[in-house]
Amino acid sequence: QAETALKERERHQRFLVEWSDALREQTAEPAILTTTLERLAAHLGTSRANYSAVDEDDTSFTIRAEWRRDEAISTLGNRYRLDLVGREIEQGFRRGEIVGSDD
Repeated sequence: QAETALKERERHQRFLVEWSDALREQTAEPAILTTTLERLAAHLGTSRANYSAVDEDDTSFTIRAEWRRDEAISTLGNRYRLDLVGREIEQGFRRGEIVGSDD
């Protein structure tokens, strides 16, 4: 079990180094977001990764950037009510944390 944990830590460290290298030359926010979301999705083995922010009304959030595989449906620009995503995710959003969900 310790060996498995060590390999997972090494995999995460490798991801961080490669991500940092990929961002080194990026200066524009859209390019930084695209690169980050694409690499994060690949690292996590997901079909999509989104960046969203809580809206000014403090009751909803909007998908502001996304990376997705071709077969995944786009959610870019979609707005969702916070109370519909579950209490744990809602609280994470409000604390400014990175949150994830299976859809």
